[in-house]
Amino acid sequence: MSSRPHISAAVQELRTWVIACAVVVVLSAAAQLVIFGFARYTDVRFVTLEGSAITRPPRTVVVQSQPASAAARAPVNADLSPAPPDPNRVLSVADRNMALVSNSASASGLIAAVALALLTMLGVAVAGGGAIPGVERAVKAAVWAIVVALLCLPWSAFAGQTGSRDLLPGVFAGYSSLLFAVERAEAGAAGVIIEHVILPTVVVVMSICVAYWFHTGVERGIIITSVSQLDRQVEREVAAIAKAGVSSLHAPRTMGVLDQAIGEVPPPPLRMTGTDSPRRPI
Repeated sequence: MSSRPHISAAVQELRTWVIACAVVVVLSAAAQLVIFGFARYTDVRFVTLEGSAITRPPRTVVVQSQPASAAARAPVNADLSPAPPDPNRVLSVADRNMALVSNSASASGLIAAVALALLTMLGVAVAGGGAIPGVERAVKAAVWAIVVALLCLPWSAFAGQTGSRDLLPGVFAGYSSLLFAVERAEAGAAGVIIEHVILPTVVVVMSICVAYWFHTGVERGIIITSVSQLDRQVEREVAAIAKAGVSSLHAPRTMGVLDQAIGEVPPPPLRMTGTDSPRRPI
């Protein structure tokens, strides 16, 4: 008995790459989320120099004769100029490391997100063309992989808006966009938490779901090609029947479709006549 070729090997190969791309997207989005937290809520990006403090030179105040009422309104020694930034507070080595990690995560995460969407769509084409079970889960995975890719793309850079960031910057917009968001958050701008906290979290969760849906869909579409796989399937069915009972109508049946699974073509059904009896050759 010769076994016919099947597309199980193709969808298994796609499953490996889909899971790998999903892992890269999850790690990259998590890195962006952690870096934003450090940049927004800590001072790890800066270091204060010690031993070489630079002070402002003393200012000479010239007192001129003025009416008593004006002197009472404006004190002579008042310094109304804004305080300059501290020259002893400079960027630290951690800022350079954060920039390197953020830019690397943005590049790898963006490529992995686009590849994840393309590979899941390819899986839908292969599974749909072969009409294998589990194609509905592959379709669900492809739809949400496209949503993940759309959330990851830096739409502000595509629109040429490098200063205002009016459009969605994307999860993998880069370190400069992340620092701009930190400045907006310090100024009290709304929407920064949605762009750099909620969206990366959504991307992480949805990438995990895409990998899970595609994995389970491929498991349903893989045929039995060896005796060891058949034994494992029979053991799972025996455990399911022992748990649900013999009279369960929804219990799976492997032995009944064994011949079809390993390659044999099932016999054609009998054609019935009007008297509900099989038609016999004359």
